[in-house]
Amino acid sequence: MPNLNFAEALFYFGEEVDIYEDGRIVKHSGQWRADEKNSRAGIIMPGTILLGARHYQEISPNAMDRAEIISDDVTMKTPAGTFKNCIRVEETSGIDLDEKCYKTYAPGLGLIQDEDLVLTGYSKAEEETVSLKDLPPAVRAAIKKHAAGGKITEIVKEMVKGKLVYEAEVLLNGRELDILVSAKGKYLGTEEEKDAKAPPRRRRRGQRR
Repeated sequence: MPNLNFAEALFYFGEEVDIYEDGRIVKHSGQWRADEKNSRAGIIMPGTILLGARHYQEISPNAMDRAEIISDDVTMKTPAGTFKNCIRVEETSGIDLDEKCYKTYAPGLGLIQDEDLVLTGYSKAEEETVSLKDLPPAVRAAIKKHAAGGKITEIVKEMVKGKLVYEAEVLLNGRELDILVSAKGKYLGTEEEKDAKAPPRRRRRGQRR
């Protein structure tokens, strides 16, 4: 049985719905919360992507949407840019059996297409600080291995040329190192930081430059 990796799954705890008619709210069809009776959290995106895998997004008497991963290598062009290696899911309902729709998710970004709606623009922080315990297991193992017992002072995740990269700042034997690891835990290299604020060394008379 494959490792479903629930620790990295994105859970769905409810949905607030307002149905309007003539500018007025008339009902809340499909609204639900995971803490209500006979309801529980669903999964909006599993931690492990398996082609053909199915999961419930909503689990409630009022809503029971489910999704199947039908592709994991979609390239989609939108007004916000072209995205590769996207995931496409087919969504159906356990309540309305005729309901079916398709959505596309881009790595490191999220939902970029919902039926005829597509992403037109976005902005996000170039980097984000994360803790060692919150890293994917493969990334955490790679950082600890190449830190070689040094003190890990900070870890950030950032997008580099469209790819997610983790950078760990490590103090080892008086040196400050940056260890780079891919989102899948592949070691990308180590860079040594130079202190730009350090004063230049004084040269003795007659010492050549």
